[in-house]
Amino acid sequence: MKRLMMYICSFSFMLLALSNLYAGEAMQLLNKMSTAIHELDYQGELVYSQGNGFSLLRIEHSFDDGIEHERIINFDANGQQHTENEAGFSVNSFPQITPEMEKIYSFDIGGMTTVAGRTCQEVVARPKDRKRYLHRYCIDTENQMLLKYALVNKNHNVIEKMTFTSIQFAKPNIKDYIKDKVSAIKNRFKPFNLIKKSENKTNWKFNNLPRGFYIASVLVKEGTNGVHEMEQIILTDNVTSISLFIEPEDKHGVHFNNLDYGALNLIRLEKAEHNITIVGEVPKDTLIQIANGLHLK
Repeated sequence: MKRLMMYICSFSFMLLALSNLYAGEAMQLLNKMSTAIHELDYQGELVYSQGNGFSLLRIEHSFDDGIEHERIINFDANGQQHTENEAGFSVNSFPQITPEMEKIYSFDIGGMTTVAGRTCQEVVARPKDRKRYLHRYCIDTENQMLLKYALVNKNHNVIEKMTFTSIQFAKPNIKDYIKDKVSAIKNRFKPFNLIKKSENKTNWKFNNLPRGFYIASVLVKEGTNGVHEMEQIILTDNVTSISLFIEPEDKHGVHFNNLDYGALNLIRLEKAEHNITIVGEVPKDTLIQIANGLHLK
């Protein structure tokens, strides 16, 4: 019996060591990916889907003297150019992976597959709670470019997906289309010209935030006499962003389009004589938890 227990302990230690090894390898690969999507020159076609809707896109990206240039073109179902990036999509919105994220995600290496005619390595970021979604990546084994990405909910349904159908690594001529390096998720829901506070100070207090989330930035729109007409508080766990838009009750509410599908959820509430809209690519229960713990100081 004693020998059996020794074998079990030895086997468990070996599994733990392998798990830590794979997690470290996965995080290194994700960090290389987050650098590659910003610094590589590439152009290609991809399909981006949310819920029951999808977009056919062409992306052109270059990196010159530390500056990113990006152009995204929407195509209709017949393959005709339609608009400049109405989908609100950008490959370079994926965040840098940090060791602290291991507290809220487990990272695993998956199998090899082929996307857009290129070999890629699957990596999974699996949440340790039900407050966020599972992230599945497929990363080019040659240059660490992200070729495929999916968000998966707790019911194992893919609610958002990006897949390159073709890609070439060559420099396009798109210097007229400069892409700001701020996360697309943070900018995507900013309805006004808000001013960022130098310090992330707010009169709103968060009790019982989901583990790993913190205030990334606070933006305001000043009215007369220094009163805030609008305040946006951005929360993040370094993978996902959640925005809170807060305004006095006598102001018009924040309006968004196309928020009723895919990974995106939204709730509205009234609290402390303010209208509050909370939006993010997380389960609705996560937004409700944040709303319940929100208090005016």
